[in-house]
Amino acid sequence: VGHNRQIVMRAPLATEGDRVAVLALDAALKQIV
Repeated sequence: VGHNRQIVMRAPLATEGDRVAVLALDAALKQIV
């Protein structure tokens, strides 16, 4: 479920700020897992 959620979040992103936020989230999730 978590993986699908990441893909869904990435799809509609347009601004660089959102992209950076997702990258930060990605890094945090990878550290947790």
